[in-house]
Amino acid sequence: MKTAVVLMAYGSPTRPEDIPAYFSDIRGGRPVRHEAVDELAERYRRIGGSSPLNEITERQRAALEHELHAPVYVGMKHWTPRIAEAADDAIEAGAERIVGLVLAPHYSSISIGGYRDRLVEAVGERAETVMIESWHDHPPFLDLI
Repeated sequence: MKTAVVLMAYGSPTRPEDIPAYFSDIRGGRPVRHEAVDELAERYRRIGGSSPLNEITERQRAALEHELHAPVYVGMKHWTPRIAEAADDAIEAGAERIVGLVLAPHYSSISIGGYRDRLVEAVGERAETVMIESWHDHPPFLDLI
């Protein structure tokens, strides 16, 4: 059975002009005060205009893919590529099992549960879904700290 990993993270806008749409997505489409958008834009400006998190996530994806010798796709909760896009890409490439892994190491029904729900919905019946819900106490992780 061909397995692929969908590595999931929160996501971050890549350009300053993406900040209003990103903020709106985080808020589930609810209106965002202009002052709040300006404040977030100022935070991004102070760190060079965009967050390094997307780049860091991509490096983690590449390292995990190298280590596992299996395809790893990135899916973001609040930005692109979305979790559903990553699942679609994995299935189109022939994956029959999708392993979901969130970059947050500990389980929470609100956070990890939300990622799991999005992945399960995106995969549907097209492939088996396996979710790693917690890895904070996994020995190889603990050996790093």
